[in-house]
Amino acid sequence: MANKKVKQPELNQPQAFRKLRVYNLVMGSFHLAQSILILFLSNSFSLPVTTNFIGGGPGGITFKPPEVLFDLPVGPMVAIFLLLSATAHFLLSLPGIFEWYKTNLSKGINYARWYEYALSSSIMIVLIAMLSGIYDVATLIAIFGANAAMNLFGLMMELHNQTTSKTNWLSYTFGCFAGFIPWVAISIYFFGAISQA
Repeated sequence: MANKKVKQPELNQPQAFRKLRVYNLVMGSFHLAQSILILFLSNSFSLPVTTNFIGGGPGGITFKPPEVLFDLPVGPMVAIFLLLSATAHFLLSLPGIFEWYKTNLSKGINYARWYEYALSSSIMIVLIAMLSGIYDVATLIAIFGANAAMNLFGLMMELHNQTTSKTNWLSYTFGCFAGFIPWVAISIYFFGAISQA
């Protein structure tokens, strides 16, 4: 039973697709309104993105204090997260793109959601990491990349299972592993901060 092919939802009826198009327009408008509201309500709160390079010479290695590359404004970044969702919903409602979207859904594939999630959710997890105290630029890039990979593994699973008689969960498993790593890093800093407090 566990290896049985997952049945794809029946979304090939014209009425269902008409409703889906309206849904995308409504949700796009909702997310756009949220994005504008967040931007309007934002204050100057920002978090530093830092580097921390070691130095050295004949006397041995020296450790320099972290240097701030730039400050990242939190409010506008949250607004960008919502704006990406709104943009994806609106794009999927356009003629031509909607036909591509509908054809893929009929096959059990949704390329658009995984590409959008790879960007938007990765921005969000970087902000969560920074609020937990992770500021190093290389670490933030790695967290962004691991989270994006998790979402792309989701797309890979949908694509791979087009050619299998039974659902293969390997891509899902790899995606879970990639998505788990950023939360390990965040938990170390989050609970470390609690213990220090």
